[in-house]
Amino acid sequence: MQIDTNIFQNWFESTFLKEVQGGGPCELIGDNLASHINERVIEICEAHDIRFICLPPNTTHITQSLDIAFFGPMKGAWRNILREWKKTKMGSCFTTLPKDLFPRFLNKLMEKIDMNKAENLKSGFIKATP
Repeated sequence: MQIDTNIFQNWFESTFLKEVQGGGPCELIGDNLASHINERVIEICEAHDIRFICLPPNTTHITQSLDIAFFGPMKGAWRNILREWKKTKMGSCFTTLPKDLFPRFLNKLMEKIDMNKAENLKSGFIKATP
């Protein structure tokens, strides 16, 4: 765990802090992982008016907008595409999707996602906002 703590602290000081310095108060949202919180990081946050917000454990599916707005609908659309294919004569002969069909199915997926992308993203941010 000490290695993870050191890696996070290094990233925090060398990358995050440089990006936010001088910009006024800000917030950093973390996933409640113990390695993200140590005394030095907390001191730096206090000194630079950075509020470290820890998400409750096991709630990222609720609080992360992209999971709600993009990846959730994408997974559902992918399952539907595969389910429909499995109902075909060819699909019923395979246990997995053949590699040569993957690009065609991926294209179908991208077309389905594109139709609702803007609306899904808006609604995801609304749902994820407490």
